[in-house]
Amino acid sequence: MATNNAVNFKKPFPSFYAYASADVANVTGDGTVVTLPLNSTLHNVTTSYSTATYTFTADRTGKFLVASQLFLGELVGHSSVDFTIVTTARNYAVTANLTPMASGATTVCGFQNIALVDMTAGDTLYLTAACGGGGKTVDLIGLKYYSYLSCSYIG
Repeated sequence: MATNNAVNFKKPFPSFYAYASADVANVTGDGTVVTLPLNSTLHNVTTSYSTATYTFTADRTGKFLVASQLFLGELVGHSSVDFTIVTTARNYAVTANLTPMASGATTVCGFQNIALVDMTAGDTLYLTAACGGGGKTVDLIGLKYYSYLSCSYIG
């Protein structure tokens, strides 16, 4: 089959799974927007994800399936969470309005954000989070199954 866009059919296809290798204390809570420090990978085909900058750079134009999860701790007294997939072209945001948790309540919450993202070669993608309504006391919960970003080229 002939194609005018042969670069999209070169293999291997980009795919990665990045995660925070450990908890990070006091990253947000006062509205501070933080780029999630996903500094380890389980796999990183084409090495398009940078564990130094926490950013994926598309090596081809097309659609990418992005699945991400964020676990935050120490949410007592906080009222909102914004969890965003940020790309060069647009953002894909999930916002949660929290009923402030009472002292002594379970203070760890998880949030998911899944999107079919269109990217052009050279575009970038990373995750941000912000929690508001309290002090800068909210922790990012790390390890490979809690806070992560997974992305695969699908065509």
